[in-house]
Amino acid sequence: ILHQLANLMRRKFGGKLNISSKAFAMDCRKKLSTEITDFRQHIRELKMERKVLYPRLCEPVVTDVLPALRQQHQDLFIYTSELVEAIRQHSPLQDQGAIDEVISFLDACAELLHFGDLSILDIPFLCMDVLGPLMAPDNFPCHLMGKLDGKVKKADISYVIRQFQSLHKKSFSVQIDNIIHLLESFELTFLVEGTDDTYMFPSHLPFKKVADMWKRDDRNKVYVGRRVKCSSETSLISPGAFSLFQCRACVRLHRQAQLWRNGIIIIRAKTVRTEVQCLVIMTIPLGAVDIVCHSGVGCEKECKALLEDVMTLWLNVIEEHSPGTEYVRDSIPEQETYE
Repeated sequence: ILHQLANLMRRKFGGKLNISSKAFAMDCRKKLSTEITDFRQHIRELKMERKVLYPRLCEPVVTDVLPALRQQHQDLFIYTSELVEAIRQHSPLQDQGAIDEVISFLDACAELLHFGDLSILDIPFLCMDVLGPLMAPDNFPCHLMGKLDGKVKKADISYVIRQFQSLHKKSFSVQIDNIIHLLESFELTFLVEGTDDTYMFPSHLPFKKVADMWKRDDRNKVYVGRRVKCSSETSLISPGAFSLFQCRACVRLHRQAQLWRNGIIIIRAKTVRTEVQCLVIMTIPLGAVDIVCHSGVGCEKECKALLEDVMTLWLNVIEEHSPGTEYVRDSIPEQETYE
């Protein structure tokens, strides 16, 4: 079946995709498995085949510099300036532009993770022992399971990381503030308003029926809506895109938005007595998102403005994190938005 699928993709996309001739079956919870090691090696080989993207002087960094740093460094994070200095000392690379190109390549092929002035050298540990239990506690059993309000305290984050370090006999010193900075940078969480140690993880929230969360207000007479859906019934938007959108919407539009796994209600006040509400719902599986705004008479302009702001935010998320997904935008009939 995989062979037939690969041939179909080759015929459809021609030379636009570099399709591997190998298939891998992996358990993401077993980071040290032979399958995952082989998969990472295969990805590296594919990168090396594409000479245009592969800096010729990467090899000493991959084979010498990074292994030495991983053995010597006792912190999950390393300042990028330290990484640059190590590359200069132990490889022929001296030019800053060339070093930046190498670091960018290594980041692209998951040899390291580079963001801001920090880099992470142990990607498997980051994904399996940090991001795994924090983002998907059902798949990586830990004491975060059952936190249905999505709120996780800083101390809980630290405890989970120490728990998995002990389980896999890792001796990294993990600075929790850097972990949180990483999570916020990738829009996986955000600080709950009014607290200094509690973070919202939309991926922990339960699925709910819209009828349980959205109550029609007969005083509101203005209803406008848009639907963004995949152009093909066989296409899906990247599963993590909606929780990322929820984080971005809360940070940029409304910190106290009402959240559940498959929806969000954003409120923008016009006056003390009048407010504009926006409901955003994702379908399951994630093939479409409905955006509906409603308000009282006299708030038509504000209602449409909020709709456009939310729509722009969602389309930006799709383009950044689900590239290649083709979608269409439709108006939702007025009666349907009202109901």
